[in-house]
Amino acid sequence: MVKNNPNQITSNWLAQLESVFVTLKPITDEKFAIIDLLKSNVDLNYLQKLEVQLQDAKWKAEEADLIKTEFIQNIQHSIRTPFSGVWELANILYELETDPQKKEYLGNISDCAKELLDYRIARL
Repeated sequence: MVKNNPNQITSNWLAQLESVFVTLKPITDEKFAIIDLLKSNVDLNYLQKLEVQLQDAKWKAEEADLIKTEFIQNIQHSIRTPFSGVWELANILYELETDPQKKEYLGNISDCAKELLDYRIARL
């Protein structure tokens, strides 16, 4: 049978101490005499794991935001190109149209297309 090495026990004990933060808070009576101590432990290893998880979540959120921004820029370009054609064509037809009712419709189309062209999706 092998006896435990006292240094080994101390070493393990110190390693356990390093991973736990202990706070002692005095409990007093009505004359403010200390009658007990309230002990609270915080496992530093657990806090380190939470910090790693938080950093990972932050990285994932930043990556998702970048992907969203690229998607919106692509969609914005995809929408602006055809609406530019709609706006130009509506303006040409507006100038050529003689019927007041049709001219009003074409003006509405032109105004709506121009509004969409001027709107910046990146505001979202």
